Amino acid sequence: MVLKRILYRGFRNLSPEPLEPGPALNVFCGPNAQGKTNILEAVYLLSTLGSFRTRRVRDLITVGENEAEVEGIVSDGYGTARLGVHLSKEGKKAFVDRKQPFSAAGYLKVFPTVFFGPGDMEMAKGDQSLRRKYLDRASFSADPSYVEKMKNYRRALAQRNEALQSNQQDLEPWTTFLSQAGWEICRQRSLSLGELKETVARIHRDISGGTEEIEISYKPSWKMEEGAEGLRNILLESDAEDRKRGFTHHGPHRDKVKVKLGGREISEHGSQGQHRTLVLSMKLALLLWAKEKTGSSPAFLLDDPGSELDKKRLGYLGEFLTGWKGQVFVSSVGSDDIPVNAGSVKNVYNIESGRVAKTGTVSKN
Repeated sequence: MVLKRILYRGFRNLSPEPLEPGPALNVFCGPNAQGKTNILEAVYLLSTLGSFRTRRVRDLITVGENEAEVEGIVSDGYGTARLGVHLSKEGKKAFVDRKQPFSAAGYLKVFPTVFFGPGDMEMAKGDQSLRRKYLDRASFSADPSYVEKMKNYRRALAQRNEALQSNQQDLEPWTTFLSQAGWEICRQRSLSLGELKETVARIHRDISGGTEEIEISYKPSWKMEEGAEGLRNILLESDAEDRKRGFTHHGPHRDKVKVKLGGREISEHGSQGQHRTLVLSMKLALLLWAKEKTGSSPAFLLDDPGSELDKKRLGYLGEFLTGWKGQVFVSSVGSDDIPVNAGSVKNVYNIESGRVAKTGTVSKN
């Protein structure tokens, strides 16, 4: 899918003017705090119903306003769809062709994206929450119903934790349901990583010039080979500890993703350059994976890649984007940090105080 048109009203500092991005590379330039990242965030919201910067809906709404809307028209060359997200103090509402979708999965599969930004470097530094989210994104590409499975698991987890905190004696209903829901999450994560990790390792090897080998493994907080019953058993065994602390200690929300470089955890022994290589490899592999699983190229959103990637890694990214048959959105302070190493960049926009102005083509030598 390609985003043909996007319009925002009351979103961050962006001026309510329509934007019609090109089908390939789109670059948004300008000083900091002018709205470059806000544009990528609006595209990301339209795709995922979330933000890569905040969980608070209020933060997305222009100061002084009570609501906001982001609308977009996407096309796959055969037909179009109109997506919309309405934000208010009550939360978010999503629309496809002006109607609320039957499920979250039905909405999320329309316009898939992959995001790469400065915060992603925390994955290499050991942030397990981000590593799990990475596997969740891959799992959704493999199975769109995964998002509903995750919602079921989170609901069961919240109910069990509430029962623990209120010191209810009979946890069996929540434990049984949580075990089955958790097993489905773990199984899909494991399958996704099993297919994805070789691509990550290959890209990492290419960037490092063949000198580094990455190993990624999924480590559940229980014996996964025992299935849902194994998770149920460990939840029963940890009943006293869970009651004492007031929350569930085992399950997909506590699982770990280990990344080793030369046999050692990269978060503890990797250099900054190796961290950058890992994260770039993971994001590019996810793009290729999603395309393979869905049959279409996701849009790639890159927030200020020059702030985290050095010349060598920007060069590799530029070569990748040259051959990428999909839509790309890049924010950058200056044209020197645009990750394209040859030819010319079309669809360059200047952002100032939330207003977008197309400036034409910037040649890159």
